[in-house]
Amino acid sequence: MYCKQCGKEINDGSSYCSYCGSGTGINWMTMFLAGTISLR
Repeated sequence: MYCKQCGKEINDGSSYCSYCGSGTGINWMTMFLAGTISLR
């Protein structure tokens, strides 16, 4: 996926861009409830 602020490619599921620090807007609880991610 790409950062909406700076356009750099970042890891899928990242909460923040490692280049500019901008938040990605990912809501972990929504992803968990949708089955996109699982707790280990």
